[in-house]
Amino acid sequence: MGANQSIRLKSSRKQYQSCQRKNSRGSQDSGDSNVDLNLVTSNGRIFLKNSNNEYLLAVDDIEADRLHKRHHTQWHVWKSHFSSPVKTLLNLGNMNVLDVGCGPATWLMDMATEYPQSHFTGVDIVPLYPADRMPDNLTFIQANVMEDLPFEDGSFDYIYVNDLLAYFPGKCCKEQIFPDLLRLLKPGGWLEITEYERKLYETGPNTEFLMDKLSTVFHNRGASGIPVYEILPDLFQNDDDLIEFRREDKFVKYCDFQLTISEFTYVFSTLKNMILEFTSMNSAKYDEILSCACKELLKHKTSFHVTRFYAQKRTKELQLI
Repeated sequence: MGANQSIRLKSSRKQYQSCQRKNSRGSQDSGDSNVDLNLVTSNGRIFLKNSNNEYLLAVDDIEADRLHKRHHTQWHVWKSHFSSPVKTLLNLGNMNVLDVGCGPATWLMDMATEYPQSHFTGVDIVPLYPADRMPDNLTFIQANVMEDLPFEDGSFDYIYVNDLLAYFPGKCCKEQIFPDLLRLLKPGGWLEITEYERKLYETGPNTEFLMDKLSTVFHNRGASGIPVYEILPDLFQNDDDLIEFRREDKFVKYCDFQLTISEFTYVFSTLKNMILEFTSMNSAKYDEILSCACKELLKHKTSFHVTRFYAQKRTKELQLI
């Protein structure tokens, strides 16, 4: 099978929206989607309102632009698109790669272009991806990660998850999402998850205030308990199907990347109404605190912590040992 191979969806499941290139002119085949998005509009922004999804930020073109910028910031931080040892295999071709929670698919577009002999599949509950201009070796499936993803067992050689699991309760990640990712991974394949620690280092008082209120919002939306960032090492290391566990850590100062300050402003501006529900302050006071917090990021050289966790699924031969 080459780069144009297709991934088998579970035939027993309901139909999911699929956008897949059929030819070089970009004609597509789209099925009906039964994913209930339950979208709501607030202050001109579009949000998910679904008890089974805890994504706090908007799901519109403005959010897609933020995710594009974050992708480029991550590239400058890591100097690579991934850490798992799969580059040679990607170049050789015939690799099936899955990006779970792909958003506007910036990572996928770069990867599909750089490795044209491998096939890439993106999954997200909201179709933010550019369906009108995708490479031939790239497919999108609209599906909900809170349910079993609609692929056969062992469909993928490499699974990539970036800044997704923190929006779900740790119990859900442990009992539902993580096991399903392993189900989809082929023996010998690699699973890589990038997550941000839900705290900042060297902060000022206004920044501390906003981070505290953000934690309150997470708790109120159901993402309470031990943050998934803290349980991920155990999920990797305690699973008998995984070997070669590794992690790479980066502490990134806001003062080193202007885009990170812009993103901080964007996030807390987007969450303004949610946070105000848990305070007695008015809108103008909140804006003042946010402005002061952005100055503190530079003054205190505030940093955030991001980690890539990755491991390999045992082959059948190793499972017999």
